[in-house]
Formats: sequence, structure tokens, C-alpha cells
Amino acid sequence: MTQIISFLFHALFFFTPLILHPKMSEVFEFPKMLFVYTMTILITTAWILSWIKTKKITITRTPLDIPILLFLLIQILATVFSIDPHTSLWGYYSRFHGGLASTISYILLFYAFTSNVKGRTLDMINTILLSTGLISIYAILEHFGIDKHVWVQDVQSRVFSTLGQPNWLSAYLVAILPLYLLSTSKTYNFLSILVITAIIFTKSQSGIAAMAIVLFVILFINLQKRHSGLSRILLLLVPVIVLIRPIKPLSSLNLINPFYSTTQEIVQNDLKTRGKGGSDSMAIRRVVWQGAIDLGKKHPLLGTGPETFAYSYYWTRPAEHNLLSEWDFLYNKAHNEYLNFFATTGFLGLGSYLLLIIWTTIWWLKTLRSNRHSGKQVFARIQNQIPESSQTRPQNDKQTMMAPLFIGWLSILITNLFGFSVVAVALLFFLFPALASTPTKSKILSIVIPAKAGIYINILAIATSIYLLISITNTFKADILYNQSRSQPSLELLESAVKLQPNQPLFLAQLAEQESKTAAAIFLQLKQSPQPYQDLALKHAIQAVNMNQYNINLL
Repeated sequence: MTQIISFLFHALFFFTPLILHPKMSEVFEFPKMLFVYTMTILITTAWILSWIKTKKITITRTPLDIPILLFLLIQILATVFSIDPHTSLWGYYSRFHGGLASTISYILLFYAFTSNVKGRTLDMINTILLSTGLISIYAILEHFGIDKHVWVQDVQSRVFSTLGQPNWLSAYLVAILPLYLLSTSKTYNFLSILVITAIIFTKSQSGIAAMAIVLFVILFINLQKRHSGLSRILLLLVPVIVLIRPIKPLSSLNLINPFYSTTQEIVQNDLKTRGKGGSDSMAIRRVVWQGAIDLGKKHPLLGTGPETFAYSYYWTRPAEHNLLSEWDFLYNKAHNEYLNFFATTGFLGLGSYLLLIIWTTIWWLKTLRSNRHSGKQVFARIQNQIPESSQTRPQNDKQTMMAPLFIGWLSILITNLFGFSVVAVALLFFLFPALASTPTKSKILSIVIPAKAGIYINILAIATSIYLLISITNTFKADILYNQSRSQPSLELLESAVKLQPNQPLFLAQLAEQESKTAAAIFLQLKQSPQPYQDLALKHAIQAVNMNQYNINLL
């Protein structure tokens, strides 16, 4: 079972950032999330079956157990008391990541990895680097117009590869970049140029700023270790990046500083200086952030519920937002991961998230410090090409990759200041610590399974797995039908979608709208009574609103 689980993790790391589906309502995030759900089910089921084989439940304890479980507990409470538990459980329809189900998936993957995948750190990282290399190559080709005819967006100006949005792509690539630069492979060191080029082509302010910080940190590390070759490359790269993409002027960065000016002053200045491209992105963020802060203050304990920002932002939406170029946009995220947690899960949610970050950071720093002496021996061995025994290789693998994994993880915290995590990035946030953990030094929680109970657990695990996989398949099929109905309105398509997903209010609302249009057409063209369709439209509209009372798109 361990080999099967390892294979599934390789597939998870490789395919998650690559997957997209052009026929779904959301081309990038939704298929990625469904894939993560699928892999979580398969991995967890294989893990449970391994318990039956060994006749005991084994879960590897980690130094992060307390903050992870506390974070999960707060997310559960915030979902229970959410203004819309359905959305908080599954995520906002179009973003999907961020609901309780996705959080549970990431945590299950964390413990499945630490409990089953041992001594495979470099193998997993090689898989990540291979996948990221393909993403970077595609991004560079996008810049030169390989798929400019496919997308409505000006993809040549700001590439997004298989991630779907320039900021998301840059956040993912910056997190992986240290693994390339600090790898012992010269090939990976060279391929880092592709990653850096792709990040530059995203023109993402947060991504490029995070990359500059990462490069400075790696430069410092290599100067300490006297890796002169890589240091010279980095010394050349940093000024080149600054020249290619100038740092945002201080006047623009001040827009996000609440102590510098009020939202009223920011918007008034934006009206005077606004160009054809619309409002300054920092000005927009500042206004949205103010609304998020006010929302968190209004619901301080547990917020309005995970993933409900699209519904509740209107309760505290600053009046100044109406004067911005994006006045009619529906904001389903606060464009700041921390403020998003504050608005939707309150002080408890934000506090548990920050505790997880601080706890993980302290653990990582302590581990790096304890490995400093042995780490020097590892690097000396690598430089002198001294062979190592098979017994010490897994431990040395972790030591050599501990620092780059930590730097990559920290970069996520930086990019989240100006945006929000997506599926591929969230996967790294939870699994980079798992890759860096050392199971051999951890305690094992072991519970003996009685022989009779093992049979029932086996049957239950397989049955639950099949049920969940069928549910995911139905969700996938229903979304494709729903998306088809948007381009070619059809009662049959929507009825099929609702049959597959009867508890999805968006489908019911769309079906009600199509039924009302059918009723109107019957009355105007055939001069017949449209009563049956009128009744169905009213019934489905009421059902949709009752299921999702705070969604203004349904009102």
C-alpha cells in the first residue's frame, strides 16, 4: 500500500497545477479542486486499507498537530454557524477552494504523507520540478502568442499558463523557485532561468516582489556557503529583474497603507490620475480591504462563514467602491488571504491561521538550526562527491531540501498579502511542511484493530470511497451540462444538471430562469396557457433562494 500511496502523491504533485478543462464553467480551479478531492479519496482509502493489513491504525504524530487541529476545529465551527453552510462546506461556486471540504482534504493529505511516504523527499520534489518546468515553458510560449487565439484575455501581455491567472501563476512559481536554485543538480539550476522568466512575464507585482525577496535570501545563503557560481548568477539576476520590472512607486504602495490616507482620499486621487487601464490595483485593494476589515469587526467571533465573502461584502462595502473602475465587479475574495480569514471566520479563524503559520515557522527554524552542523557535512559530501550509505540518504535528502522548502513556503505568505491562495498554492502550503518533516523522529499513534472490526472498516472504507467518487463524477458532469446551457439555453441540459446535483442553488436558479422564458415564449407565440412552466419556474426559484438566501445574484 505504501508504494500505491507514494505513486498517488506523485500524481497529485505532478498533475494538480497542470489540469484544466475547457468545457467546465471554471476552466482552471474547478477541475484542479475535483482532482485533489479524487486523489484525497484514493490516498485516504489506501491508507485505511493499510491499517486493515497491519491490523492497527497508525498515524504519525507531527510537531504541527496542535495548530492544525485547532485550525480545523475553528473552520468546522465557522461552517456550522455560517450564513450559508452549503457554500462554506463546498466553497463559492467558481472559486471552490477555501471551503471546509478542501481544508479537510489538505489536512488528510498532510497526515497521509507524513504517515506513509518516508525517504522519498527528493523523488517528490523532482516530480514537482518536472511539472513546474512544463508550466514555465508553456507560460513563455504564451508570451510569444502560442495560444493568443484561445483566450479573451491578452495572454501575451500577462501570461497565466495552466494556473488561469497571472497572480496565481507567479505565486506558484515563486514557491517552487528555491527548489530549483538550491538543488544540487546543475540542470535544475539552469532551468530556474525559465521559471524566473515566466514570473517576469506574469507582470504580477506581488509575485515579482516575492521573487526578489527569495533571490536575495538565496543569495545570502549561498554567500554564507561560498557557492560562488550560483552567487554570481544571482548577483546578475537581481538587478536585471529590477530593471525589467521596476518596483512599484512609493506613492502607489502607500495606497494600501491605512495610516497614509483614507479610502476617500485614495479614490479622489484615483479619479484624477486614472488612465485607460482603470483604477490602480492598489487603490482597489485598499477599498476592498477596508470593507473586509469592517466586516470582520461586525462579525468578530467566527465571521460570516468560510467562502461567504461574495455575499457579505455588500454589508460593509465602502461607498468609495462605487467610484472605482471595478464598481460593478462581484468580489468573492478580499484579495488578502489574512483579511479574507478575518472577514469570513472572525478573530478565531484568523488567530488559528496565524497560529498555524507562526508555529510552523518556529518549528522550521528550530529544525534548520538543529540540522546546521549535519547540513554542513551533507554539503561537504556533495561538493567532494563522497558517496553516502543508503541508510543516511533519506535523512540527508530532507536536510538539503529543508531550507529551500522553507523559503518557498514563506513566499506563499508574502504573495497572500496581496491576493488569495488557490488550489495548487494551498497544496504547497500544507504539503511543503510534510515534505520537510522527519517521520523517523516523530511519535506514532497506534491503535490495534480487532479482527472482526477490521472487516467492517474495510467494507465501510471501500463503500464510502465509491460513493464519494460517484459524487465527484456527478459534480463534474453536472457542471459541464450547466456550462453548456449558458451558451445554448436548454431546459433538457439544466434538468439533467439538476438531477445530478439537486442541491446546487445556482443550477436551480438557472433552471427557473429558463422555465420562465419558456413560459413567456409559449404565451407569446402559441397563445397557450404557460401555467405548468410558470409553476415550475416559481417552485425552482423559491428553492434556489431558500438554499442560498444571501446570494444577491439569485435575488
